[in-house]
Amino acid sequence: MFRSSYLKRSPAWPRLRGLPRALTDSLERARTRRLLGQLNDQQLSDLGISMPTASTK
Repeated sequence: MFRSSYLKRSPAWPRLRGLPRALTDSLERARTRRLLGQLNDQQLSDLGISMPTASTK
């Protein structure tokens, strides 16, 4: 079993502590993209979101 003093001295510990937050942030962004992908142009406009249009040449 690891002692708590070992975890406090481990150089990797601060990076590992940020993993749950990074994971939840990533899942939240994916959910937002998925929800926005379901909206049409009018609904996006109602929310004040403008999508870039592809220019044709």
